[in-house]
Amino acid sequence: MVSIERFRVQRSFKPGEISKIDSLCHQLQGDCQHNQLAQQERWNAGKIWLGWKSAGDSTLPSEKTEYTSLRDWWRQTTQDQERLKRTFRAFILYTHRSDGVYRLHPQTIVDAIRLGPVAATFRRINPNGQVSFPQTIELIYRNAIAAFQMVCDQAKSGKALTRDCLCEVHRVATKTKHSIQTPRRDRLPCPNFWVSFYPSGVTRTQSERNLYQMTELGKIQYCPFQDVDNELDCILKKFNESLNSDPLLVAAWMYTQMMSIAPFEGANEEIARFVASVPLLRVGLPPFIVCDDSQMDAAIDASRVSGDCRPVKDILLNGLQHACEMIDHLAPVFSLPGDSEIVFANAGTVSAEDIVPGALDIEL
Repeated sequence: MVSIERFRVQRSFKPGEISKIDSLCHQLQGDCQHNQLAQQERWNAGKIWLGWKSAGDSTLPSEKTEYTSLRDWWRQTTQDQERLKRTFRAFILYTHRSDGVYRLHPQTIVDAIRLGPVAATFRRINPNGQVSFPQTIELIYRNAIAAFQMVCDQAKSGKALTRDCLCEVHRVATKTKHSIQTPRRDRLPCPNFWVSFYPSGVTRTQSERNLYQMTELGKIQYCPFQDVDNELDCILKKFNESLNSDPLLVAAWMYTQMMSIAPFEGANEEIARFVASVPLLRVGLPPFIVCDDSQMDAAIDASRVSGDCRPVKDILLNGLQHACEMIDHLAPVFSLPGDSEIVFANAGTVSAEDIVPGALDIEL
């Protein structure tokens, strides 16, 4: 909302200007209330469908996937610093594309994977995304890198994954993007802002908020907020007990379960891919990289109905293979000022080789 008090504090007005601004604020407030009522009517109409199943009813298939070629590729990648950095850039950028907080041109994503996460790389940004400023995108990227460091340390330690650990990863990953102001371009030359906000580092049980998704069938409801913590604990228990099973199946199962219950109000896609990378990294495989979101979305919908995560596993395997080929075919970079170090907010400066501490030391 436009704040009349803020304008009064910032500057003095000529006679008559205050009434004009008051009129504009009342008009904007009326439009906002009308839009909220109309949206509420749309949400209240139609049938509510449950889009999740309890983790207690889910079973993990017992089969083995052949991934020797992927493991060999990852072993070679960990010995090549440039290719290693590109792999993690691809993981973060494709995860954020699926998450939808910012939208980059496909060629811009390729350039960012090849050249590094400098603000100048994000020069072709789709204005329809929530974020359209390169500096903000770079901050969101750095937050994701810091959160993924925690995930890699977790994979290296071999400790059980807990709900508190997930909440801390969520808090670090959403440090910037949990509160975003997006200008409404249909209000030019006097725009107001959509304010996107969700609690950072707390589950929906704590925030007491239900999530829905609008479809042609009506509203699809994710796990009710009062059941989120219990379901998350059940999922993590099964996840920790299954880490010696097929890593691709465990990753696909965990991703499907996380996307079904949506434990947080925002960034569920990002956290789901982070957590699903743990069983992959533990056995010497690349993190959860999927370049084709449409196929993954269809597989998730099918898995929700059937309870079978193998379609998700197949798309994950194809996505990893495609990502490996794409990274191998990128042109080399001999020198790029600014890519040798990344500065984290309130955390000093670390070298690019330290982007994912511990990942290089995982037993292959």
